[in-house]
Amino acid sequence: MNKQNIFIGVGFFATIVASVTFLLLASTGKAQEGVPQTKDALQIQEVIKKSYELEALAGKTFDTSFFQDVFINDPRGGNLSNSTIEFITDVTKESKKPNYGYLDYKLTYYAWWKDGAKKIEGLMDYAKKENRQALTKNEMKSLIDNKGRIAMGRLKGNYIPVSLIFFSMEIQDEIAMVIFDDGPRTNQMTLVRVDNKWFIAGNNILSVHP
Repeated sequence: MNKQNIFIGVGFFATIVASVTFLLLASTGKAQEGVPQTKDALQIQEVIKKSYELEALAGKTFDTSFFQDVFINDPRGGNLSNSTIEFITDVTKESKKPNYGYLDYKLTYYAWWKDGAKKIEGLMDYAKKENRQALTKNEMKSLIDNKGRIAMGRLKGNYIPVSLIFFSMEIQDEIAMVIFDDGPRTNQMTLVRVDNKWFIAGNNILSVHP
């Protein structure tokens, strides 16, 4: 199985320093003809839709306590890429271990995002106390870490629906491979069944498009 291609999101300074209102994405979904509509298939679609809702909420509150309800560390989901493992070890300051999983990645990503968002908010509060409308150049530079990753602000705003279009789903025993579109991306997601419940164990981004 190919290593997962994880895209680490970055923001733009204009987005960081401005008071931009973000829209949190809820999810709806529809299946193309040919996608099975069995009990397992419907549960799998619901898990994927729920993952989008939980991530949207986490982008606002940074509460990841419910991630374990939809994501899992399971080798059947495939190996994380070397760059993703490097990201995890760099953020967590842990020694590299061979068995990082998809849940590890999600938890680490939102921990990194939270730290950056809080730093942005602290700098903005300090600027307001000095009656400044913008950050200084040095303050802006401080939002870039030693790997060139740019801190992102927390999401704000109301939920709007994003339609997930399911193209195909192959279920073999305890493993499911799902190809679907979430708007900007076409994904190939791997889910595994544990104790009669489906969890997301990996994801490959097949294409990025408008």
